[in-house]
Amino acid sequence: MIPIKLDIQGLYSYKEKQTIEFDKLTAAGLFGIFGAVGSGKSSILEAILLSLYGSTERLSDRGEKNSMVNLQSDHLLLNFEFSSGKNNAKTYLARYSAKRNSKNYEDIKPAEHTFYEKVAGNWEPITAKAEEIIGMKKEHFKQTVIIPQGKFREFIDQKPMDQAKMMKELFGLERFDLSIKTGTLLKAVREQKIRLETQLQGLEEFSEEILTEKQNQYVALSGQATEAAAKLKKAETDIRIQENLRTKNQQLLKFQADRESLLLQRPEIEKQRKLHSEFITAKTYLRPVWENIRDTKADFEKYKVSVIDSERFKLEFAKEVAELEKEEEELKIKNRERPQREGKIRDLKKVIEIQNLETQRQTATESVSNLQPQIDAKKLSQKGLETKISELEAEAEKLSTTDSSVLAMLMSSAKEWKQLENQLARNESDATEINIQASGIQSKINQITSTVPSTEDSFEGWISSHKTEIQELEKQRDLLIQKQGLVAHVHLLHDGEPCPLCGAIEHPNPLESEGETELAQKSAQIQEAKLRLESIQTSKSSLAELLFQLENLQKNATSKTTEIKELDQNLASLRSKLTEKAIDSHEALLAKIQAIEQSSQTRERILQEVKRLRKNWDGDRVLIEQSEKEIQQAQLKLQSV
Repeated sequence: MIPIKLDIQGLYSYKEKQTIEFDKLTAAGLFGIFGAVGSGKSSILEAILLSLYGSTERLSDRGEKNSMVNLQSDHLLLNFEFSSGKNNAKTYLARYSAKRNSKNYEDIKPAEHTFYEKVAGNWEPITAKAEEIIGMKKEHFKQTVIIPQGKFREFIDQKPMDQAKMMKELFGLERFDLSIKTGTLLKAVREQKIRLETQLQGLEEFSEEILTEKQNQYVALSGQATEAAAKLKKAETDIRIQENLRTKNQQLLKFQADRESLLLQRPEIEKQRKLHSEFITAKTYLRPVWENIRDTKADFEKYKVSVIDSERFKLEFAKEVAELEKEEEELKIKNRERPQREGKIRDLKKVIEIQNLETQRQTATESVSNLQPQIDAKKLSQKGLETKISELEAEAEKLSTTDSSVLAMLMSSAKEWKQLENQLARNESDATEINIQASGIQSKINQITSTVPSTEDSFEGWISSHKTEIQELEKQRDLLIQKQGLVAHVHLLHDGEPCPLCGAIEHPNPLESEGETELAQKSAQIQEAKLRLESIQTSKSSLAELLFQLENLQKNATSKTTEIKELDQNLASLRSKLTEKAIDSHEALLAKIQAIEQSSQTRERILQEVKRLRKNWDGDRVLIEQSEKEIQQAQLKLQSV
């Protein structure tokens, strides 16, 4: 299985939707997930387990999903896209979704767990589960692919038999170990053979005459059963006919009762029909007369209202005409007095204009007297700013301009120096740890190989000898079982009667029962030999695993040695390059970078101050120009006045 993409929403601390693109992370061959405690690293692994198998290490199969859904979310959604199958050629999508109950916020509805397969670019639902798609049970997946937090030590300290059992189930290795199964099968077949032979001997008392008699009895009973079935079928047919007749008779009685009831109601119905016919006739002839009378009354009311409205409008119009005539007389009188009013208005306008001009003259005089001192003060401030700007520019020129490329090169060199030293220390520590682990594994290998007897040259020979011993013991036990089966029939042998097995007339030396003790001893010896064989096979598996681990550690040690040499060469090359710039240590390099940064910051601070002063100087210059314009306008007003 290869992960491709994981979408997490509403799980533990993941409130909003987060997407992890595994295909980008695995492009480099190896990646890590780092973060503070509680930042959600383990939640990513639990999301994969939950989307595949529907449960996690912290969440039981029975539920308690409210403990994992984010408290501020009402929906949990996991989409895990991965490739699996032969050569990881197929792409699958595992989807796990759970929602809160809208009526009870603490309650979580049952989750939806579905799988999809990508076919021709489209997702199609499938019924297969994770165990069929990946080929691994949940427990094996947790022990080999995703090891839960705190369970890695448990995986390392697993007993050899448990490890061997897990590897057999994962890779199907049990199909290569057939010796024990073959022996068990052979034993079962032999015991079944003895049981069948014993049963055959017990069936010798049956003969052809007894079989013929039983067959005749069967034929007679079959004929009686056929005759009884025919009688039963005929009786059932008669019962169904009688039931149909009874149903139809009940329907006839009901219809007769309904007919009598309707006949009793017939006179009343005829009377109502006649009354309805008379009503229709009266309605046909009288309805036009009724409608004509109603229309005439409506027209009369409409004309009556129109006459009343006309009388009221006549009185209102007469009153309005009288008021308009009176207003006309008053306007004629005012029109004759208009030339006198216009002369007074012209005189008042001249007086107001003279007063406004006098006010403007006083305002202009005050503006001239107030603005001139302000202009002189601003000009004096301008000269001070110009002097300070010149001093700051001279100070900035004294500071050397920092070359950004040199500073970047020095900072990169300092970072690279520190990284090389850290990597060198880490690799040296890893190499020491690998050597210690290799020594421990070598001592375990020597301890296991010392258990091989001196008579055997290897574990394979030792195992072969034990298998041969087990087979010999099983043969002896099978022989004892056969003897016990034959002893059970010794009481049937009588002198002068033929033996059922060989047909001999005489039985000079019949078998005697050797008891159950010897058979139990043989079975105990076989069980003990099998346990020793299993222990030897476990030791062999442990030896193979230790040799594999030792080989990996030796490869890692060689790789670490090569990395240490490369890091030493890179560090020496970096030091020689910095020696040309009179830098002989990491502390000197940091001091050089700090001095350059301080010089650059000082110069930048001075340039910012110059920029600020120039901005103030420009602002004051604009104010001076505005004030001078205002003085000129005030003087022009004074001249015009």
